[in-house]
Amino acid sequence: MVDDYWAPKIAGFQAPSSDAAGLLTFRGLYVGIFRPASRIVHAEPWSVDPRVRASASQYVVTREKASPHVLMLSIPLSVMCLLVYRHHFDWPEHDVAQAISDGLYYHAPEQESE
Repeated sequence: MVDDYWAPKIAGFQAPSSDAAGLLTFRGLYVGIFRPASRIVHAEPWSVDPRVRASASQYVVTREKASPHVLMLSIPLSVMCLLVYRHHFDWPEHDVAQAISDGLYYHAPEQESE
């Protein structure tokens, strides 16, 4: 497993666990990212439900943007990639990886004009 291999080598990787911290393991991210996102990618019939508005006479498919909550879970995965790069290529520096991570977590997206 990825977690078993990297946890002893890189401090940012956590050993596999079944508690709440388990979400920040590679396996935990599978549950948080892949399962919800794959519903859309693999076109499961109910994956369009959040986009469909029904009335008495019609169904309307909206073009509203998806909630960013699933995208937020990709941040730990991205930072894990940076940690592996650091381990193999001595890049990026730890403080740079931390700044990237913090910037992704704490940067408020700009509001789009309609």
